[in-house]
This record gives sequence, structure tokens and C-alpha cells, in this order.
Amino acid sequence: MVKLCLDPTMQLLDFYSMNMSHIPAVGVQHVDVSALLQEVTALHAEVRSLTDVRSEIAAVVNYQQLSADRVTSVGV
Repeated sequence: MVKLCLDPTMQLLDFYSMNMSHIPAVGVQHVDVSALLQEVTALHAEVRSLTDVRSEIAAVVNYQQLSADRVTSVGV
């Protein structure tokens, strides 16, 4: 059996269920949550980067307002 599974030229059959109600529930101890944790970590990083972008936009807007105020005060 191991030789069959390790042989890259061997084509194994695919099995699937036609009715999902026949498949038993999977317990938490049998679930691989590493992919879920990687996704959550990526989402956290994305939220942090959006927060950084938002603060940069606020800084640019403040700079533009200060520049506009200086132009109007010098022109008067």
C-alpha cells in the first residue's frame, strides 16, 4: 500500500459522497486550524496597514490645510 501511495506515476481513485448527510461530523481535535490562523494573521496585518494608510492620509490633509492657510494669510 505504501509503495502504491509513494509512486508518482500511480493514479489513485477519487472518492466523494453524493449525500453530505452520510458524512459524520468532525471533532475539533481532528481539524487543522493552521490555515485559519494564517488567514486571521493576514487579515490583522491588512487592517494594520489600512490604519497606517488612514493616518498618512490624515497627515497629508492636515499639511494641505496648513499650506492653504499660509497662502491665504500671506496673500492678505
